Amino acid sequence: MKPKTFIFVGRSGSGKGTQLELLEKFLAGENKDIGAQSFVMGNIFREFMKGEGYAQERAREIINGGNLMPDFITISLFTKALLEKIQSHEHAYIDGFPRSIPQAQAVIDAMSYFKRESPVIIDIDVSEEEVKKRMLKRGRPDDTEEGIASRFAFYNREVVPAVEFLKEKSGFNYIKIDGERSVEAIHEDLKNHIIAL
Repeated sequence: MKPKTFIFVGRSGSGKGTQLELLEKFLAGENKDIGAQSFVMGNIFREFMKGEGYAQERAREIINGGNLMPDFITISLFTKALLEKIQSHEHAYIDGFPRSIPQAQAVIDAMSYFKRESPVIIDIDVSEEEVKKRMLKRGRPDDTEEGIASRFAFYNREVVPAVEFLKEKSGFNYIKIDGERSVEAIHEDLKNHIIAL
């Protein structure tokens, strides 16, 4: 297998982070000559927010106010991470990006620039009802009925069109995985799809 780019998408609580880690471990065992880099936007944002500059101060104001970061910040942080870490001989795993059409265009531009052939979109499909159950069960402070409804609305309004935008572009592979099964069953299904590529 040549070095691949795997773009994980799915609603909050779909388990995409877990599946990313499992796929990374599996492929690392299959071919030890191919390394890996993960680009998880949640981690990238957290690292950025540790800074003490005016940009970070504004970001904290936006986040604490319950608002979304503007595309230019998200795209610039994602791009910076790619520029610093991506290598031609390694798999790239992306989670939490793109979440809008401008971000999807940034993915297309980046894949072209870095000559990443046939990126794979992995859509972990879990219904809103199931995700809501999972989120209420885990009991995080922002996992309220109102907060969950707001995230669903954002996902349907922004993320779904971004994924559709990428699917329509030539060169992208799209895999839809039923995420309402056991972690092991989902991983096995995903693994079989990747092997078949």
